[in-house]
Amino acid sequence: MPARSYSSYYENGSAARKRRVVETPEQRNNTTKRRYGKNKMNTNIKTKKATNKALVVISIIFAFSMIMAITYRYNIISEKNLMAQKLKGDLDTAEATLLTSKISVEQSTNLDYIEAYAKQKLGMQKPTSSQTIYVDTSNITQVVEVNENLSVIGKIVSKLKESINNIF
Repeated sequence: MPARSYSSYYENGSAARKRRVVETPEQRNNTTKRRYGKNKMNTNIKTKKATNKALVVISIIFAFSMIMAITYRYNIISEKNLMAQKLKGDLDTAEATLLTSKISVEQSTNLDYIEAYAKQKLGMQKPTSSQTIYVDTSNITQVVEVNENLSVIGKIVSKLKESINNIF
C-alpha cells in the first residue's frame, strides 16, 4: 500500500478530521428539487406578503373613507345646528319686536287719549242725562216686533218660517 498523505485529511493543530461532503447524483437531484420547492415556497410567501400588503392598503383606504364619511356627516350636522341657531335667533328677535309692538299698542290705547281724540277730531261729547235711558233687566220678557214694511219676498219667507215652527 502506498503511503497515504494525511496532510489534507487533518487540519493543522487539530485532531478533528475535515469533513468532506460528497454528493451523489441522487442527492444533487434532491437538492435541485428542494431548491425548486423552496422557490415555490418563496413565491407562495411572496404572494402571501403581497396579499397581506394589499389587504393592509385596502384596510387603510377603507378606514380613511370611513373617517371622511364621519367627518362629512359631522359637517352636515354642524351646518344644520348653525342654521337652527340662526332661526332661533330670528325667532327671538321677532318675538321681541312683537312684544314691543304690543306694549306700544297698549300705551297708545290710553282712554284719556281716545277721549281727547273723539272730542277734538270727531266732535263727540259725553251723553247728557236726558240722553241716558236706563233698562230694568230683572223682568225680561222677550218681545218680537214685526216690521210691517216688509217686502213681498220678506213676507213669504217669514210665513214659511212661522209654518215650519208650528210644525215642529
